[in-house]
Amino acid sequence: MGMVRNIVVPGILLIFASPVLAASGPFFSLRNTDFVVLISFILFGLVLIYLKVPSMLGKMLDQRAASIKTELDEARALREEAQTILASYERKQKEVSEQAARIVEDAKMKLKQLQNKQKLTLKNLFSVE
Repeated sequence: MGMVRNIVVPGILLIFASPVLAASGPFFSLRNTDFVVLISFILFGLVLIYLKVPSMLGKMLDQRAASIKTELDEARALREEAQTILASYERKQKEVSEQAARIVEDAKMKLKQLQNKQKLTLKNLFSVE
């Protein structure tokens, strides 16, 4: 912990002290633009905190996350419903294909029976003479 403090604290001071090193004249003066910008930035941050902007942003992000979660849940439900409907149509299509195959087979059988009947009729017709 002491070692971290020995590294982090001077690093932070160096970051905040860099405007002091770049400015001419005393840093803590209203004639120093770097100091005025620093004070303005700090005041702006305090105003944002006073107006509870971070908590409002957090609430907005939470609401957005909740709405996205709701949309995802709806999309999952719609996908499951679509998969159910697809499975139902595939099942119906298979049943219809099987029924069509049975109809074709039945028609072929009836045609063969009719052909055999016609052959017998023709045979009987010509054999009588």
